[in-house]
Amino acid sequence: MEVVRVEDLPGWSPPLIVCELCRDAISEDALPGIAYVDQQDALETEHGGSVNVTLGYCDKCVGLHVECPQCGTINAISDFRTDEWFECEGGCGIEFHLRREMVKDDLSNPTHDRLSVRPTT
Repeated sequence: MEVVRVEDLPGWSPPLIVCELCRDAISEDALPGIAYVDQQDALETEHGGSVNVTLGYCDKCVGLHVECPQCGTINAISDFRTDEWFECEGGCGIEFHLRREMVKDDLSNPTHDRLSVRPTT
């Protein structure tokens, strides 16, 4: 929950985005889902560290949306794009990787627990 002061309301907008995963997968007549990108969590780096990110899930398709920790671009990450490194859509050099294999603990954990991040060299 975010508390916004009354005087700040004219310049405030909620962190809502239209889900591009839904938008690309549905007919023109249907409405895509909305992702509320406001959850703070840590992503694992490829070398065992972690980096804090802001993320959220689509209310329709449950697609993961992650704000790049370097450039702030929102990246939509599909469960179908696994076991490959893919670059941030903002072109900043950060790369993401969604682990395909699931362990027993992943069954009840959110998708972002299988996501890792690395800077390109």
